[in-house]
Amino acid sequence: LVSASYATCAGLLCVIPPLPTDHAPALILHGGLDPIVPSWTSLVYERALIDDGIPNERILRPLEGHVWFEGSSEAVLAWFQDHP
Repeated sequence: LVSASYATCAGLLCVIPPLPTDHAPALILHGGLDPIVPSWTSLVYERALIDDGIPNERILRPLEGHVWFEGSSEAVLAWFQDHP
């Protein structure tokens, strides 16, 4: 379980590295108003996961920032129940 950005960001400049061949399925929780990790980075990450055939789910809350938002705990639990 990782609580971080897959991208390396310095303000709005973000680099998303190539995915490793053994990348695990990924649940992405992201706030659209995140001032630290721009929300577009999770969209690019999601696209890379899809392109590589890696199971994933992206939950974007447009009005949330860089926070653990309501429903996050339930989403994580459901993800792990569906991806043992």
